Amino acid sequence: MTTEQKYQAVTKAIRKALPRLVDVEKGCIVRALHNNKGVIVDIENCLGLDDIVSYGVLLPYGEIKELKYLTLSEFEIIGKEPMLNDVLEVLPKLLPPENRYYSEEIYLSSDGEFYRTYLNYKDANELEYLHHNGWDLSKPYLKDQSEDLINFLYNLLNQ
Repeated sequence: MTTEQKYQAVTKAIRKALPRLVDVEKGCIVRALHNNKGVIVDIENCLGLDDIVSYGVLLPYGEIKELKYLTLSEFEIIGKEPMLNDVLEVLPKLLPPENRYYSEEIYLSSDGEFYRTYLNYKDANELEYLHHNGWDLSKPYLKDQSEDLINFLYNLLNQ
């Protein structure tokens, strides 16, 4: 599986666990019926109805296209790009349930390094400590992180 496929799987799991990432608002990635993928840069509820709005969509080649009075059914809602706060919020929700004899902790240090520990309660001497290259704190979006971090998150969510 490629890193891009792993990234897509992790992103899909995060968006599923955090419905706010697929709210139709500024920053939401959408795909119109004519297959143009874009990002909502402006949104206005023109007629006071929940499903009819005017959108401004930034297309990949830099053009802003105004799509007036379209219904949400004319779009595939992809969602917003996950950020560090989304990853930290979703990890406890997505990790498999703890084994009753084990404790697992995942945390992010102040310098952006991810740490993961396991403690076996049956054998107090058995402590596994795993350190991973961390989040580049100068880049808030998951899509901009290293291949190593994407692999770490993918493996963590698919253990």
